Amino acid sequence: MKDKIEQTILNELSNYTEGKIQVSANKIDSRLNLKACAEERLFVFNPYQTPVLSSSTMAVKCLEEDNHWILYVPFTITIFKTVLVSKNMLVKGTQVKENDIYQTEMDTQKLKSGYFTNKNELIGLVCKHDVAADSPFTPYNIELAKLIHKGEEVTIVANNENLTVSMPGIALNEGALGDTVKVKNRSSKRIIEAQVTGEKRVTVVL
Repeated sequence: MKDKIEQTILNELSNYTEGKIQVSANKIDSRLNLKACAEERLFVFNPYQTPVLSSSTMAVKCLEEDNHWILYVPFTITIFKTVLVSKNMLVKGTQVKENDIYQTEMDTQKLKSGYFTNKNELIGLVCKHDVAADSPFTPYNIELAKLIHKGEEVTIVANNENLTVSMPGIALNEGALGDTVKVKNRSSKRIIEAQVTGEKRVTVVL
């Protein structure tokens, strides 16, 4: 019965091609006083109709004419993928370099905060929190580098289809590429919102 449950789950995951999948159903408690059921009359199904990767229990039903029972069996799915991990302890604010990274296989079902698999997506990002050695890089502990810092002088670029104007300003908060920040125009003292488009550079559309 255990094998049948595991094979049913693997069949449901047959189109999932990322990583190496392992399925383990709990052993059936020998103390259960269930009448034996012919293999061809055992039916395995998902009792809660949730995606199998989000499930933790399968049901087994005996469909023999004079033998009716349902058993709920917990299971676990392990998906091993090659992910990026920190070689050394990296403190908050450290910019990640290539020699800070190594690859290892981990069970991504346990990485609830996400993970990185592409070095090019990771190099240049900054540690949002301390990252311990041998810990996976995740969107929780890594962020884009701040290109604008509160209180520093920035260039405000204002443009439309026909005109581009640059003027000095002061950043009122920090931001990474693509973030919207508040800046004060040095000349007019007006506070505006602008998008970070480069180091010490923001853009506003007129």
